Amino acid sequence: MRRALLHGAGGCLLASLLVSLAVAAPRMKVKVVVDDLATSELRVSIRIEGNEDSTLRLRGVPTYVDNPLAEARGEVVRDLGVWSGGDSLVARPEQAEDGESLWIVRGAGDEVLIQYTLHVDYVAGEKARNYPIHIPAMDPTRAWLTGNHVFVTPGFGADRVGDLLTPLQIDLSFSLADSLELFGPPSSVRFENLLQLLSLQFGVGEFELTQVELEGSQISAAVISNGPEELRPAEAKVLVSAVSGMLGQCLDLFGGAPFPAVNLYTFRSNGIGGLEGAFACQAYLPPSVDLTDRRAEKVRTFLAVVCHELVHTWIPIGLFAVEDPWFKEGVTSYYGFVLTARAGWIGPAETDRLFSGYGDQVFGEVELEAVSLSDPRIWYEEYSSESWRRLTYDRGHAVALLLDVHLRSETSNRKCLDDVMRLLYANHAGGSFTRGDLLASIEAATGVDSRGFFARYVDQTAAPTVREVDEAQRRAIKFGAYERE
Repeated sequence: MRRALLHGAGGCLLASLLVSLAVAAPRMKVKVVVDDLATSELRVSIRIEGNEDSTLRLRGVPTYVDNPLAEARGEVVRDLGVWSGGDSLVARPEQAEDGESLWIVRGAGDEVLIQYTLHVDYVAGEKARNYPIHIPAMDPTRAWLTGNHVFVTPGFGADRVGDLLTPLQIDLSFSLADSLELFGPPSSVRFENLLQLLSLQFGVGEFELTQVELEGSQISAAVISNGPEELRPAEAKVLVSAVSGMLGQCLDLFGGAPFPAVNLYTFRSNGIGGLEGAFACQAYLPPSVDLTDRRAEKVRTFLAVVCHELVHTWIPIGLFAVEDPWFKEGVTSYYGFVLTARAGWIGPAETDRLFSGYGDQVFGEVELEAVSLSDPRIWYEEYSSESWRRLTYDRGHAVALLLDVHLRSETSNRKCLDDVMRLLYANHAGGSFTRGDLLASIEAATGVDSRGFFARYVDQTAAPTVREVDEAQRRAIKFGAYERE
């Protein structure tokens, strides 16, 4: 039996309104030490330089209350210590109304050192049991995945959005025992904000890595698994080919990549699903699915999920929509299928049926009929139930389709949502954009004033009708939205 430790920070991010961000850019040096997997412990140190606030608010582990969380067996953060100017400071524990663990530190100077031990012995939490997502934490014979349970983070903004998006210089390094190997990111990496740090996924232990060739690209990619018991060599070959084509489509769409490496962890579990991350994302499939059978519907579904998680590397981790909570899953769902089709892994028959269940999925959810796609509650509730999930994954997906078709129709198919995404990434890569930025980018990229579209489909509570969605999908196919350029 192989022992391995896999960490990740998922994409269930909280946001509301854009806050004013600090002008200065504090620097953080973060070090993660793993001595022995058998202890289920990590040692973490965070050195802050350029701190301007004498009172530090440390957000605990886990960070985001809406993530499908694992539950710890025992205390997670242990031996927390804070020092500044050679003095030991008191970290006073508090608990926010939403249950998040906080520590308040007073008397902090320009330089602050935070050290703690993280105990990562987890079991399935209540949210994980009630939500259709499975992560390796649920099967420790393979690996541990702790979601957002890695870093205690200082807050430099006015609220959680400010904390996530405040520009920082974060240098992260790993120190591992000689017998251990790191998978995913390099041993030293730089991030531009806490959102990127908290989205990091990395593996430590015994994994099997298959390099993905990306011709003419400056980024590296790999498929990572626990070996032949997860993916047979023939299946790994199929997945490597799929990831290569999908990443190529992502790079063509956005015009660049937020990180120098984009990897895929894959494992077997019940159902099909995935989880995004910086430097690596995850996707899982049932033991009975044979990836070499391209005719099988579950194979095509799994590959579309893989592409969805790869797109998440850009949205929201590399490009965060602070005033449009539907964007994260709605636009990603749209491009997950579009790029899978352009890469040649789903065909016309599959694209034609993509919205066949739209009416059943979206209508009849009485409690959500009064919720618009710009409602900030989405950030807190999106993963609380299947109903809220459908609001962005299904209704948001439909609105992204309608937006693309709207832009293609207004420009006689000369411009489309692709042009908007490329311009957004060129201007806001590694950061965030507001609704104003989004509308301006649409007009700059396509010449279309989309304010009326957003008023009708995003800011009002009524969902697009089945007829509207069916007609939009028909026109998208006719326009060639799902075809390679």
